[in-house]
Amino acid sequence: MRLYSFSTQNEQLFYPPLNTPYAITGLAAGDYTISSWVNGWDGQPYCTNPAGGFNVPEIAAPCGGVSGTIFNDADQDCVQDTDEPGLPYRILTVQPGPRYGMTDAQGDYFIGMPFGLYTLAQPLVDEAQLCPILAPVPFTVNGGTPSLTIDLADSSFVPHDVEVLLSHHRVPARFPVHHLGARCATILRIQVGRFRYR
Repeated sequence: MRLYSFSTQNEQLFYPPLNTPYAITGLAAGDYTISSWVNGWDGQPYCTNPAGGFNVPEIAAPCGGVSGTIFNDADQDCVQDTDEPGLPYRILTVQPGPRYGMTDAQGDYFIGMPFGLYTLAQPLVDEAQLCPILAPVPFTVNGGTPSLTIDLADSSFVPHDVEVLLSHHRVPARFPVHHLGARCATILRIQVGRFRYR
């Protein structure tokens, strides 16, 4: 049997047993022709089956990805607390590539990529990336870690505009209250500075 590769322009000869299925393995991606040959009465090979063509497709490289959340780390502890919102619609860049990703409405993202060594960066204006400390963040996608989680904790250089503290409680009936004749009191304190709510 003769196998010819158009990609490498080389031929290989195989001698399978007659009337037995035979598999050829380890072929590189590309276009091939195959034909069978037998030796004639004079010892010279001749073609008994005209060439047939086939293609070995290229298999996509192994792949994985990186995902995580970008959030406003108000207490700067590098952990997203329940009152620290994700930052929506932020653009991320992975190099080499470049490959781009964007956070969703909750600040979550996913970027798929083949195995390799990469860095993850986010453009920041009036903000600093607290965690991870290295920026851009280096990471590796491979068979051991095909999917990584990298959360990015950011903090603003611009102070927040207002602080509002609200409290509400019911006053027992035996205590007189002179607040528009109501039996409850509401306290509202507004302080200029950074934003905090309770």
